[in-house]
Amino acid sequence: MVNITLNPIFDSLEIPRDLVFIRSCLGYDGKVNILFAESKYDCIEEKKIINFLKSSENDPEYRIWKKFKICPSSPQNYWLLILGDDTKIVKLLNQNINYTHGLQIDHDKYCFIYHTFDENFDKNLKITTDSGKILNEFSIGRGINDVQTNKNHELWVSYSDDGIYYGPSKNTLACSGLNCFDAFGNITYKYKNWPKIDECNSINVVSEEETLINIYSASVKSWYAFGKISQRKNKKIIEWEYSTRFLAYSENKVLVQRIHYKEKKEIKNYILLKINEKIEEMNSYEFINNEGKLLSCTHAQYDTLYFWESGKLYKISINELEKYL
Repeated sequence: MVNITLNPIFDSLEIPRDLVFIRSCLGYDGKVNILFAESKYDCIEEKKIINFLKSSENDPEYRIWKKFKICPSSPQNYWLLILGDDTKIVKLLNQNINYTHGLQIDHDKYCFIYHTFDENFDKNLKITTDSGKILNEFSIGRGINDVQTNKNHELWVSYSDDGIYYGPSKNTLACSGLNCFDAFGNITYKYKNWPKIDECNSINVVSEEETLINIYSASVKSWYAFGKISQRKNKKIIEWEYSTRFLAYSENKVLVQRIHYKEKKEIKNYILLKINEKIEEMNSYEFINNEGKLLSCTHAQYDTLYFWESGKLYKISINELEKYL
């Protein structure tokens, strides 16, 4: 295990007020996008319940049950920061929705997304200008795990098992486990391959032509599989043991977050894998800040993982890890 100290690439002290971090991602041009709320974010109702899914002595006795709230207790204001030489701020004000994703998909098109399982809140994606003018609204499905975009202004969306198996009819937007939408809400790609997706844990939109997926599937012996989609076709599927929410990729190397339990405590570390005909574990890592605190990943795209801790954003690329091998 290699411990690596990372320096922040962004500090929220650079913005003029205290904001609540919601999510970071990359826009269509590769710039970092960070979504903030102005007041305490109350999107989740939580309670502690017995962990009936416990499978070993190391697993915790209890787990946190979470229920998503679509509407905040009071109207919310959002800031979407587009990091660059001249950081841009796009504001979405007086909203009665708990947004979970915000990203720039074109020069003057900004996308705001929220989770929904309610038929009365079906259009869960809004595209606006930087002044807040609504250009389009449409549904991208329930049970969203992740959303990523590319230079073609597309939206690749991965889904949880809740979205895939929601409701009496399986003919829902999310039933495939993975979709790609254009900026008008048309589906330009729908996963229809083997193995079937029971949950799409993570995606990495590497380019306009290539997307990587990590899925949970009862169709494979190992339960988990890594897939490469090129030119809208499945080019490669590899069974593996890694259930990961975050996946960075560069030249047949994959950096994944691995979660396991030790003495009933959740431990997150990161494994660098080499993928050819076989999977080879090259090294394992923990990433910490200058105060020695472990960093937890919030986003992965291209060859890079991103972390948020104590108002600061950090990153590490696969290429930067070469010197530790």
